Amino acid sequence: MTFPRVAVAMSGGVDSSVAAMLLKQTGYDVIGITMLLTDSEQNIDSVDHAASVAAELRIKHHIINLSGQFQTNVIDYFCESYRNGLTPNPCIVCNRVIKFGTLLEYADYLGASHLATGHYARIQSSQCVYRLYKGLNAQKDQSYFLYRLNQTQLSRIIFPLGEMSKDQVRRLAADGALPVNLSESQDICFLDALDYDSFLESHFDFIPGEIINEKGDVVGYHKGIARFTVGQRHGLGVASNIPLYVIALDPVRNRIIVGEEHSLLKSSVQITDLHWISGFWPDDISGLSARIRYRMPDSPIASLERNGQNTATIQFETPVRAVTPGQSAVIYRCDEVVGGGIITG
Repeated sequence: MTFPRVAVAMSGGVDSSVAAMLLKQTGYDVIGITMLLTDSEQNIDSVDHAASVAAELRIKHHIINLSGQFQTNVIDYFCESYRNGLTPNPCIVCNRVIKFGTLLEYADYLGASHLATGHYARIQSSQCVYRLYKGLNAQKDQSYFLYRLNQTQLSRIIFPLGEMSKDQVRRLAADGALPVNLSESQDICFLDALDYDSFLESHFDFIPGEIINEKGDVVGYHKGIARFTVGQRHGLGVASNIPLYVIALDPVRNRIIVGEEHSLLKSSVQITDLHWISGFWPDDISGLSARIRYRMPDSPIASLERNGQNTATIQFETPVRAVTPGQSAVIYRCDEVVGGGIITG
């Protein structure tokens, strides 16, 4: 059996390194591609680590400079979202535009039929229809970040780690003597050891404003709405006999609205910029659920109403907590990713 050429997106971390090793052991003609996304010390170290792994595996290694596109599509989006009172998810945008967009095109240029990554998710196909599923290891499942993939992309993507646990991957890396760091990488790759506030303050000025309660009374003052997100309890700087949470952000008036925990519960969610894995609105909504943040559990959907060509309302069977504009509501049927959209309220 002749295996095709596969390009592996190599970050220098354990997941993508093991993905490359497994594909080579299977017999694929493997080449590595590493994206240069910023000029940070962390990203440059990642490029060096990926080159070391490629040398150990004896595969060709290529570096592609996508820093300009990454700045425009990911970092600028990240900062503008926070400036406007939204809570963004840069990994979803990066996967759609960079990793499975430009990088897939570069894999074409290098003669690769497929692009592989170290994501914990699964792809299955039947009768030329491709379906995306959660990784078998629920603790590491990354399907939430991949819901914007389409049929063309899925037909050319390989996820070698979809049925593995992190511990299994670490053991494989150790057994293969791969020169990688076995610890977890940070969630937002471009922060480069900075916290959110420090990073954002280096990109735009924070404007102080009022903190109000649900009655409209001023109960405190904030140093910038970018420091806050819906559901946040700590760091409010508001004296109260009962626990208070951020229940909404008002970027127009530069205000933060706080309230009791029960005010965080909502029975419905508005979403826009809809995307369906199949390319079509689901015919049957029975058995659907939605996840409104990466680390939150799936919540059963009672109804899914189309409001326009690209907007919808999700009605949940039971209220969900801390609906956050800017995040994604990803829709599942059991373990299968059906689609989703950006939360507007």
